Parts: sequence; C-alpha cells; structure tokens
Amino acid sequence: MKECAADICRANGCQIIHITGKKDYEGLRTEYARLKIPSRLFDFCHTMAQVYAVTDAAIARAGAVTVSELALFNIPSVLIPYRFAGGHQKQNALALTRTGLAEIIDENDLNKERLLEKVSRALKNDPSRMTDIEQLRKTFFADSDKRLADSIEALVK
Repeated sequence: MKECAADICRANGCQIIHITGKKDYEGLRTEYARLKIPSRLFDFCHTMAQVYAVTDAAIARAGAVTVSELALFNIPSVLIPYRFAGGHQKQNALALTRTGLAEIIDENDLNKERLLEKVSRALKNDPSRMTDIEQLRKTFFADSDKRLADSIEALVK
C-alpha cells in the first residue's frame, strides 16, 4: 500500500484512510509524512461506520465482516483475499464481485500498476461497476435473521 498510496492520491485527488494495525503504524505514519501523502492513519478503529461514511472506495482483505460492511455501506472495493485463509476470503470476495461492487486482485498477482488501475476505476463513476442493489440485498441481507436463528436451533437440538 505504501508503494501505491502517493500515486493513488495524485491520480485521483483523494486522501488515504489507512487502518494499519499496531505493528505497522509508526513506520507507515513516518513514511506517509515523508512522502507528503494526504492521509489519516489509525492503528485500530472502533468506529468503522464513521470511516465508511467518508469512504469513496476501499482496498481491503476479504474477511466476512469486512465484506458485509462494504456491502452494507455500498462501498466500491478492491479486495485482496488473504491467501492463507483457506479459500474462504476468496469466496467472500466473489460474493461481492457478483454485485458489481468489488473487484479482486489475487495476492500473487498484486502489483502497484494493477492496484492503481483498479482503485482508480472504483473511484470513478464507471457504469460497468454499477451495483445491482437487488442482488446485493439477496446476497447479504435476505432473511439473515431467520437463517441465523435456524442455525442456532440446529446446534442446540
């Protein structure tokens, strides 16, 4: 990300909000300042709804919670499934790509040029990326309360 952040900002006139994790926070904060990247960095964030409210596009892994939040907030995304997650992040990402809201970059294929191209496309009002809201609702929200209750009941029987 640090290799691409300055180019993303220059090409798209935007700022970066980066949730770094505790281990990478200081190094990235220093590097972003040195490169004069317009950014807000956090080692952790307890108020993701506030972050999503000001987000035009996201670059993220594809954990179930992240993908669900991106769908809920209708955030165009570039998803990079974690390759050591047993394949489930890839499946999560595919669910969001079917709605037109996300694109996937396989971690093995990740490079600066590909990331910049996909982020720039996500930030533009590209008709080929328009979200199918009905598909989104069917994929992520259709009777989820009933499905959860059924799963819990099956476990306690």
